[in-house]
Amino acid sequence: MSRKSIFIVVYFSLMSLNTSYSQNLVCHTCFKAIEGNYVIAENRYFHPEHFVCDYCKKKLPGKFISDNSQLYHEKCYLKVKGLICELCKNEITSEYIIFNKSKYHQLCYEEVLPKCSVCEKSLTGTYSIDFYGNKYHNKHESEFARCAACNRLVTKKLTNEGKKYLDGRSICNICYPNVIFDNARISGLFEKVRIKLISFGISIPSENIKVKGVNLVDLKKVSGSSFAKGVKGFCETNTERIGRSKPKYSHTIFVLNGLPSENIESIIAHELMHVWIAQNTKRNHSKKITEGSCNYVSYFYLLSLRQSTYVKQLIEEIESDPSSVYGDGFREIRSKFNKKSVHEFLNYLKGY
Repeated sequence: MSRKSIFIVVYFSLMSLNTSYSQNLVCHTCFKAIEGNYVIAENRYFHPEHFVCDYCKKKLPGKFISDNSQLYHEKCYLKVKGLICELCKNEITSEYIIFNKSKYHQLCYEEVLPKCSVCEKSLTGTYSIDFYGNKYHNKHESEFARCAACNRLVTKKLTNEGKKYLDGRSICNICYPNVIFDNARISGLFEKVRIKLISFGISIPSENIKVKGVNLVDLKKVSGSSFAKGVKGFCETNTERIGRSKPKYSHTIFVLNGLPSENIESIIAHELMHVWIAQNTKRNHSKKITEGSCNYVSYFYLLSLRQSTYVKQLIEEIESDPSSVYGDGFREIRSKFNKKSVHEFLNYLKGY
């Protein structure tokens, strides 16, 4: 945005009734001799009928505008210079604003500015835009909670308010009708995800695996030092070995509840990959490679779902995760195997 002012030079024509031909006056327009009345403007002479606007070709009044030897009506000059407001289409005769290469009266500019989705006031300078295209002043980020599912600001205007969970999380009223707390439903999603992963080529038997939905407080307790900001699941693995027999594994997958099904499914996909790594590899990978691989499985599981705006947001969150473990780990694994088969990916984790 830039502000500019208009500076207009106004000249007044001088009419003479001198009829003397001997003056040898020549009309500046038709280049013919002038007899009788004539007009003088900027030291140039005109037949009265030839003293016209260089834009509309109509006669000029006593008051006109001169610019680079061209003569104009005031309104014609504004048109020539493009000094027409993009919004109201009227002439601009005072200070104006250029925004996105268009010109506006100052008041009209206020009308075209994007409006804050929270307070509905005009947005100037820098402002935030969420995944759903909602624009808002940066100050509102400290005034309102974010939805634990979609990450929108939980406000009356944006989400018709929301709910507050006992564990401190907020959920907006857009997401709340789709959230899941019931363990039976979470178990059903677990089986759905497990079967889908098998179809990808990641075989995970259902025996000795439990899944449990928990709130944020309980998730922090069970994950202990493994908990980090943004973590929504945890896989607890116990190994039993008698003598030289093969180890027996038992797993409990803890999933953060109170989220929509697509999010819970992506969490389960991540944690099921932890199960696969525990049972099929020597587990000597770095945490970055392990978590990056689990995020990669969650990522292509989400790609297999119907691409709603919410699913696209979950995908984008994985892709742009700033974490040096989860985010950088995912991007490293994806760069290695994005155009390769799942078989090659699994063999890499096995150490082949």
